[in-house]
Amino acid sequence: MRKILKYYIDIGKNKSELVMSLKNKFTIFKEIKNTGYFVFYRILIL
Repeated sequence: MRKILKYYIDIGKNKSELVMSLKNKFTIFKEIKNTGYFVFYRILIL
């Protein structure tokens, strides 16, 4: 019984970590997009 409970707790932790990493990826992607626009803009100016 304890093993099963621990298993579910581990799954819960992994899921929340997965969600957090997805959120981080999304924010990183947004930052890259913004810097990409910035670089593109700079190239246009130059």
